[in-house]
Amino acid sequence: MKKLIKRIWRGWFPHYYLYVTHRDKEIAMHVTKFKKLSPKKISGWNKDDEYFELTSVEPMDYFVEEYKDDLK
Repeated sequence: MKKLIKRIWRGWFPHYYLYVTHRDKEIAMHVTKFKKLSPKKISGWNKDDEYFELTSVEPMDYFVEEYKDDLK
């Protein structure tokens, strides 16, 4: 029953993993909410409710994956 409630809650409020190459560094972070997700600017809130912002003049390579490890 507890897993069912977690799955329903996560359906309403999903979490993500963000993998991005920014200024020749590879960054991986756990994101709870995105404010803006474009090739030149990525911003949002991480798992600790801290705001982050990545900006670049050139387009960044990024990959977003839904986080489901805690639902197993």
